[in-house]
Amino acid sequence: MVTDISVYGCARDSRVADRAQLRFQVSRWGREWDTTHETVKVAIASIMEELDRLLLDHPRALGEPSIAQVCQKSWIDDIGGAYSESADITVVFNDFQVMTAWILMQPNEMFRNHTIEWSLSQAVRAEMSIALSVQAVRDARRKAEIFATAAGLMITGLQILEDPCIQESEQNGFLGMADQAGATDESSISEIVIAPTTIATEVRIAAHFAAEPESEHTAYTQSAQFVQAHRPGGSFFDS
Repeated sequence: MVTDISVYGCARDSRVADRAQLRFQVSRWGREWDTTHETVKVAIASIMEELDRLLLDHPRALGEPSIAQVCQKSWIDDIGGAYSESADITVVFNDFQVMTAWILMQPNEMFRNHTIEWSLSQAVRAEMSIALSVQAVRDARRKAEIFATAAGLMITGLQILEDPCIQESEQNGFLGMADQAGATDESSISEIVIAPTTIATEVRIAAHFAAEPESEHTAYTQSAQFVQAHRPGGSFFDS
């Protein structure tokens, strides 16, 4: 009689992030719509030019920047009409020293709401997922053998192996204006690096193993070997 033993295999690893997605906002408000819009437009153009130059100087340090969203608002207060405009910009950095230096050199007035999403690059993810999946399968087999032995059975085969489930911890960081305190020149900025966080990765795999009483499996194996040995020509498993 074949018994199905279902188990989950797990494997974990932790590595320092090698990728940072920086998101920030360029915003301004004022009483004159044209002036407010023009100020934000000029600031965005200046920042995009800076990032383009940075990309030319450090081609492996960052990717192409992108403007995710532009938001415009207007309202009336006790003084009169007011207007605001903001743009969300995203850029991916692979060199955190270059990223830190660029962030700390930005003016506080319009460069706001900085957030960093740390992650692993695709190459590291692919390598890690394969290694952890193999470890998870081995862990599932080890658990199945423990359960089978406890039940007086032995593992005779693998019936089902499901796709691995990969989970990563999401680590985000917020950079407030206090982070720029004291960093007023390039010499002080060069000594500051925004350190990446550690990303924890877990892989889980569901597996179903076939198990039989050891006596039945031994008897079947001996019978199959006997028939194969006494069959003239060919293999016992030939069709």
